[in-house]
Parts: sequence; structure tokens; C-alpha cells
Amino acid sequence: MILVRSGSGLRIEGTGGGQFRQRFEVRLGGTTFHFVRGYTWVDVAAGSARLRFVNTHLESQSSQLARAQADELLNGPAGDTSLSTVIACDCNSNPASIAARTGLPLGSGAAYRLITDGYGFSDLWLQQPDPDEPGNTAWLSELVNDEAPDFERRIDLILARSASPGQIVANRVEITGDELSDRDPVSKLWPSDHAGVLVELRIG
Repeated sequence: MILVRSGSGLRIEGTGGGQFRQRFEVRLGGTTFHFVRGYTWVDVAAGSARLRFVNTHLESQSSQLARAQADELLNGPAGDTSLSTVIACDCNSNPASIAARTGLPLGSGAAYRLITDGYGFSDLWLQQPDPDEPGNTAWLSELVNDEAPDFERRIDLILARSASPGQIVANRVEITGDELSDRDPVSKLWPSDHAGVLVELRIG
């Protein structure tokens, strides 16, 4: 889901969405079940500047499928190089440096490498001023009742490709929902099993 704040001054010029053709399959009792993943997008105008904002969730059970889904996205709604594009993505794909440091197979970063190296998107987290801040967002238990945070992977990403140099710049980036104080004061539940990524963009 993509939400736009009322009174933001942004103009919505088009919206859409779809499901990936590449899907994780499980055979159970003679029946094939599909894990359906998809994406939504919105074309936004701010003054004279325009961009496409894409939201997606890539497959978590297979790095090969996550890469294939990213390829679909980059040859679909995120493929127009004449239009500045931002992708907000639970990519289930680590940057190579993270994979190496945590002992994960480098294949787990295949989708990330395709988006950044293959299609020229910038990882906006890397524009934040503290190079030692890991930006980890995953993950907590399914019940989100963990006593202490255990965020050890950076797989929730904001990626951008400008149609012209300097058209999209990250003014501020931070992780949200990763502190004990972020839990609900009554239930002690975390807001999500992932922390959030906040990026304030300057456009145009």
C-alpha cells in the first residue's frame, strides 16, 4: 500500500500494480500452492518535478526468485529511465558487504546487485552521514513480543534512479521502530517484525 498525506501538495498523475509471474511453489497433498508477491506504483508530481514511486516485496524463500522478480520489476513499472524512480522494497536481499560480514551466501544479495549494479539505482541509506550505522531492519519473531531487538540484516531498502543528475537527493535517512521505547506501552508488542526505513527526499 502507498499512502499520500493530505495537504502534501503532491499531485497524483497515475497509479497501478500487479503480481510477479515468478512465484515460489509448494506441493502439498498433490496440490501446488503459490506464494504470490507483487508491487504497486504511483506517478507523483511536485511542482515541475515528476517521479514514479514503486513499492514491492520480493520473495523471501529463494534468492533466485527474488532476483527474477526484481528483473520483472525493472523491465516493467521501474524500467523507464526517462522518469526518476524510487523503489521502496522489502527486498529480502542483502548488500554484498552485509552478506559477507554475517556469513550469508553472496547469492542472498543477487536482487540487490541487479537493482544497483545492473540498473543503476542508488541505495539511499548509503547517503546517511554515519558509515558505521548498519541500518539493519530484520527481524523480530512472528509474535513481535521479543524482549530485546535483534535486527541483524539490512533488507528493507529505499533505492532511487534520477532521470537527470541530482534530481533525487536524500536529505535525511533513519531507521524507525527499532528501539524498546517504540513498543506499545500496554501490550509491549513491537509495531512490526521489521524496523522501518525513513528517507526524506529533495526532488527536482
